[in-house]
Amino acid sequence: MRAMRTIATLVFALASLLSLAGGDAAPEPVQVLGVSWQRLADGRAALLVRFDVQRDWHMYWMNPGDSGGPPTVKAALPDGWKLGEPIWPRPVVQRLNGETLFVHEGEWGWLVPIEGASTRALPEFAIELRLSWMACKQACVVGRKTVKVEAPVGEPSPAPTHVGGSAFPLEPVSGEPASVQGRTLRLSCDARGKSSASFLQATDPGVSVGERNPVPMTVQEGRASLACPLELRPQEALGKPLAVSGLLLLGEGRGDPCVWIRASVPQSATKPAVAPEAP
Repeated sequence: MRAMRTIATLVFALASLLSLAGGDAAPEPVQVLGVSWQRLADGRAALLVRFDVQRDWHMYWMNPGDSGGPPTVKAALPDGWKLGEPIWPRPVVQRLNGETLFVHEGEWGWLVPIEGASTRALPEFAIELRLSWMACKQACVVGRKTVKVEAPVGEPSPAPTHVGGSAFPLEPVSGEPASVQGRTLRLSCDARGKSSASFLQATDPGVSVGERNPVPMTVQEGRASLACPLELRPQEALGKPLAVSGLLLLGEGRGDPCVWIRASVPQSATKPAVAPEAP
């Protein structure tokens, strides 16, 4: 099933690229509103990319769902510097024509960490970001933009908690563990006053929560919890340690709180069960 979805997504992207090459003037449903320096809670510098998506169009989260593709970013940086993993805000769960998609609509922001040798280091050079994305309505188009950002002057502002109504993930607090025990993912967190919650898995090679994503969580006495069996396929991880990651979605709106979690899968969980020896 997942292989079929992957093939469908690739065909979907290829069709979009061909439509752009056909000579017709493509719509421009996505605008890059601006790029600015920010300081993350962990001390790292980051660039906040602000997108504006036309009404009825959507872009995609890091795990797009049953089809589509997320934005990408590239930049040529001096030795000792690199792009960190982007920080994604809470997406909208969209169910359309039998598919489940995880999308961004309207105005939203994307945080791209710029990492140096020191956690609080700030670059003293301009950066050229090369952005690309897929946007879809009834059809899909691929957009690209190169943005040059000058080196920061002074201390950057703290990264925002929301952009355009979409919430960035909160840091887990004490008492909010995420762990994998055997082949079961166990989560527990403060529901922050919400009566519903779910776990939305990101893209984890070799690990999945099955066909139902997001997975509903139980909310009792102010806490959201989950015990979910995992499907493990170590051969798909290309030799990397298995882990499960994603967002705890508290409430139903895109501006409601969310918490990013990541838990390693113990190596013992990937070993086949050994039958007991006959007496």
